[in-house]
Amino acid sequence: MQKNISKFLILVVLNVAILVVAAIFIANQLSRTLQIVIISIILSSTTWGLVWFWQRRDRQDLVVMQQRMQSVIDGDLPRSVLVSADSDNWDLIRQFNDLQSYVRQQQHHNRRQILNYQTLLASLPVGVINVNHHHEINVFNETASRMLHMTTPILPVAEHLLIQQFTLSELISQTFNQKMGNEPF
Repeated sequence: MQKNISKFLILVVLNVAILVVAAIFIANQLSRTLQIVIISIILSSTTWGLVWFWQRRDRQDLVVMQQRMQSVIDGDLPRSVLVSADSDNWDLIRQFNDLQSYVRQQQHHNRRQILNYQTLLASLPVGVINVNHHHEINVFNETASRMLHMTTPILPVAEHLLIQQFTLSELISQTFNQKMGNEPF
């Protein structure tokens, strides 16, 4: 509110100053109607210029916020937007910064969870193979590689390209068939 009042006062003072200067210069040289038209044009153009300038400055905060959002979508680390507390967009940008902080914390948490999962998977004494519903293998640990006498593949990989043992392939197919039979349509 304080910011809007100060904007209004600046606008009034500037327009009055321009009005006085314009009246002094054109008072004796032009007709009354032409003086009013020229003064009106000067005042309206000054008003619109200031309004445009203030809106552009306030909009710049939103443009930066949009760029930061796009950079997170593109895979960069979340970053906050710096803005003064008297900005019209203060509440929105503060909430955006809170969201960026939350995303950063979640990314860190997820990286830690993945590392824990990978450590656990590597240290298990049993072979682990995970086949998703597209029949792609997306988890295949070292123990499973040793048990099947093969190198650990680059994942994901199609199940039929990797599993050559008939018994294992049949077990996977039976598991999928049982699961599909139990699901309601």
